[in-house]
Amino acid sequence: MKNIICIVARTNSTRLKSKVLRKIGTKRLIEHLIERMKFSKEFDEIYLCTSNHPDDKVLVSIAKEHNIKYIAGSELAVIERLLDAANESNADNIVRVTGDNPLTDPFILDDVLKNHIDSNADYSIMSFLPRGSTGDVIKSSALKKLYKTIDPNERQYLAIYINDP
Repeated sequence: MKNIICIVARTNSTRLKSKVLRKIGTKRLIEHLIERMKFSKEFDEIYLCTSNHPDDKVLVSIAKEHNIKYIAGSELAVIERLLDAANESNADNIVRVTGDNPLTDPFILDDVLKNHIDSNADYSIMSFLPRGSTGDVIKSSALKKLYKTIDPNERQYLAIYINDP
């Protein structure tokens, strides 16, 4: 069984421009998150899933600097970027981590993945943690099924649809 981490990030945030590139100490926020995710023992690969917008090329460079894989796809449809990573890696499960959540715990992600697999779940979320420190695990087959049901104009709202059984 193959499991991947997908860090979803773009630079064109509206409330705080380029927040994933802001420095915390000597490193950019996204770099802190990448380094934390590398502590995971249960995931085979890490992908930085960004957009193909020219401003996001810096994120592709960061992925390369940190020896992780990347997907540069649809600007608005996060689900398409996740599916691209799942298809490229032939992953059974993906964990979606938001790029502006540097406190996401890789060890708890490992435990959530194990529980997700043991219970044969389609979707598992870390709802027991504070906002900004969570991720969710999605079975690739469930994500593909979900993609077919979402209105193409609303594919940026993955979280709304994934929580609707």
